[in-house]
Amino acid sequence: MSQTKADIDMATRTVTFYDELVGLNITKSNETLLRTTDAVLVPPRSETLVPVAIPSDFGSGLAIVESAVNLNKYI
Repeated sequence: MSQTKADIDMATRTVTFYDELVGLNITKSNETLLRTTDAVLVPPRSETLVPVAIPSDFGSGLAIVESAVNLNKYI
């Protein structure tokens, strides 16, 4: 990220590269993005509990969590 000068702005749901030369939306407006509180490595064929940070306006209820790999369709 430092080589491309990437900046992830969660408030506007955008990511920009190369001093804001290129920018795009990372999620749809009806989706909520959560993030891990620390870097996590999950070995193959295993499960783990991962602490995450959720936006305060998310509320309560059930949700489906997908890996960041699925964000590639938005980037």
